[in-house]
Amino acid sequence: MNTRIANLALAAALGILGAACNKKAGATGSSPSAAAADGKAPILIGITADASGQYANSGDSDKRGIIMAIDEMNAKGGAMGRPIKFVHMDTETTPATGSRIAERMIKQDKVAFIIGGVSSGVANAVSQVAQKYGVIYLNTNISSPSEAGENCHRIKFVWDGNGNNFSQAAVKSAIGTFG
Repeated sequence: MNTRIANLALAAALGILGAACNKKAGATGSSPSAAAADGKAPILIGITADASGQYANSGDSDKRGIIMAIDEMNAKGGAMGRPIKFVHMDTETTPATGSRIAERMIKQDKVAFIIGGVSSGVANAVSQVAQKYGVIYLNTNISSPSEAGENCHRIKFVWDGNGNNFSQAAVKSAIGTFG
């Protein structure tokens, strides 16, 4: 996905989700000095981008795009006037690690929502933990049709095209270009 389009999509999602976050969401895991000067607690986002393992390079790009969108939102005053902070943890491209860090982000860090995902297996594991605790999960980069189909649920949002979408677009383009 084009980085600029991804950033715009993320910025829109952050704005919408910022409106949905209650005043206490995200504040518990932050230090008192993290609150904005006007007393509005920051929205804390958990980033689950791979930093090691098979998808480390893709995870790094995903993380940089998410942080760019957060910086853009904060430059415009945050979401609903609240600054956006983040915590990042490496899923190691391993579902068990993804589950463990999602649980930690939710229970200990008190994130308002979780964003990221390059490996379908890891994204599914993070998604299950998010669903267990009712925390919104924004899945940024999964092409497995099952993640937007049978493994989807009411608090999981997937905005990357899946393998079927890519295949259909490639075939349509090839037919249109080459006949």
